[in-house]
This record gives sequence, structure tokens and C-alpha cells, in this order.
Amino acid sequence: MRGFREASRAAALVVTVLMGALLLAACGGQPGADDDPVQSVTSLAPEATLPVYDDDRTDLDPGDPPAELDEDLIDATLTSAVQVVGEGCTRLQLGSGFVVDEETVVTNAHVVAGVDEVMVRTRTGAMNAELLGFDPKADIAVLRVEGLVLPALELINGDIDDEGVLLGFGGSASTDNGTLAPPDPDPFRINRLIVATGENIYRDPGETRRDAYLIAAEIEPGDSGGALVRSDGTVVGMAFAASKRSNAAYAVRASEILSRLDNPEILGDTQRCARG
Repeated sequence: MRGFREASRAAALVVTVLMGALLLAACGGQPGADDDPVQSVTSLAPEATLPVYDDDRTDLDPGDPPAELDEDLIDATLTSAVQVVGEGCTRLQLGSGFVVDEETVVTNAHVVAGVDEVMVRTRTGAMNAELLGFDPKADIAVLRVEGLVLPALELINGDIDDEGVLLGFGGSASTDNGTLAPPDPDPFRINRLIVATGENIYRDPGETRRDAYLIAAEIEPGDSGGALVRSDGTVVGMAFAASKRSNAAYAVRASEILSRLDNPEILGDTQRCARG
């Protein structure tokens, strides 16, 4: 298993990444604890979240993602992927997440910002989630889901040219019978290590910084919080933003996630709506 090489391999690159969520307007009732949160909002077509960074640097072309998906890797890890759902800010917010420990799920903070009741959907049903950690600067949220029994994925920092699958629910919500559709994986390749700087998810004045990757991947709304699973089955990061540049996206590195898991804290106003 390849370790994280010295940062000197990568040219230090500081980019401005906007961290606000693009949350689309919707209406409907509050989902109950034992209900499918999508099906309980009868008048609402679920809408997914994904911030977009309009980078303007000519050297930020990550190239093409891998041409094929690793089907064996998907089969081995897809049961650890979950969809994160909640109604808030007059919207039904959908994103992705993944299991990192017993009853513990990680997702993006912008997916759950402003949500009164966070729920996690698996292929067998929906479960209430408690917000243990919330960092609007790093755009990381840690959820506790009591009774969730799914295999956990190991977090480890990746390196340039690592590739695998992004386990996200981009564009998927429910099947015809109301159950959760399988994840819609996308192939990815790490193009470079970056230090991402920008505003927090509320777009407050001031600069935030975090370790991230520029990746070659075609992602879409709903992939926010999706795990970047390397070919050896380890998670090297989590998707948090797309780019208007073709085949480009951004992911926070595993080290940032691990630091929030060691001592989860609520660092922002969880009831405040993220801004796109």
C-alpha cells in the first residue's frame, strides 16, 4: 500500500475554492424518524448539492479520468456508501457519505447545514443521524447513526496519480419502488496536491485553508461527501466541489478528515444555511 510521499514532490499550489453549497429550492413536510425522508416529502423532487469552483488558471487541467471503472473495487466497497438527506433552508438537501467506524459516517458540512433532522439512507432503509462534528471551514461533518451496521472504510492519504472510484450518489435518489438506488460511481485520478483557500460554507469574510486534491473526475450534484476509494480499497479523500473546467473536481485529503474524527467538535452554526 503506497504511503503519502513528501510534499516536495508536488509543486505547492494555492487555489481559491468557493465552499458554498448550491442548494436548490423546494417545499414539503418534515420527514419523520421512521420514514423514508424522500418519500415523506410528497410534493418535492429531491435536489442534490455540489459547490462549483470557477477556476481560471490555465495550468489547472487535470487531464482525463481513468477510462474504466474497477468493478471489483465497487463490489467490495459500495455497501459502505450512504446517502445523506435532510430538509432545511426550504430545501430537501441530498448528498453522499461513507462509513468510517462503527455507527460513524462522514459527509460534507454543506450537505447538512441548516437541516433540522439529518437522516442517512442505506439500501435497506433510512435512519436518524446525530451531528457529532461540524466544521464549516474544512466542509466536513461527522455523523453518529445508532444501529448502523455497515463495513467501515480505512482512511489514508493518497498521492499523485493514485486512481480508483468515487462512491457518490450523483444524480440518484430513489428507484421506482422508493428504495435507494445504488451509488453512481465515477473513476478518478489524483492530479496534484493543493492547499485550497477560500471562504467557509457560509461565505463569511476571511480566508480558510485546508489540504486538498485536484482530481480528474466527472462528478455531478449529489456526489458531495463521496469517498475517493483507491485501488487497494482505502479512502484517500472526500469530494467537495466540482469545477467548470471539464473533468476537474476537488477533494479534501484523508488527513483533514482524520483530524476531525479524533475529536469531533461543532465549530459553526449548524442551523445556518450554506450559501452557493
